[in-house]
Amino acid sequence: MDPQAAGGHHAGTELAAAPLGSERVDASERLTPQHYRLMVQETDQARDDAMEAQNLAESARVRAATAEAAATRSEQGRREMMERLRHLKSLVCGAPRSATPSREEQGLWPTQRQRR
Repeated sequence: MDPQAAGGHHAGTELAAAPLGSERVDASERLTPQHYRLMVQETDQARDDAMEAQNLAESARVRAATAEAAATRSEQGRREMMERLRHLKSLVCGAPRSATPSREEQGLWPTQRQRR
């Protein structure tokens, strides 16, 4: 005897989810066009949400890389300013002289008196 004639169904033709309040699936329920459209809409929405999340993640990665580059430049600028500050401090406070005479002391540059 044919399984369909005996009330059987081919796999995949029944609605997989049970109606609300029911604990067993009634094999006679079929996927209606309305259910199918709803499933397609939900699938499309899930895909759109996933794509939006991916775009947001990419945007966040770009912003993080930009922030990291800015932080690196800022740190480099801070180091340069500290070096300049140390140099100015040594000029103003009279840091210990190096063993090598200055260009002015060597006569390579005019002294302040000679410049006047």
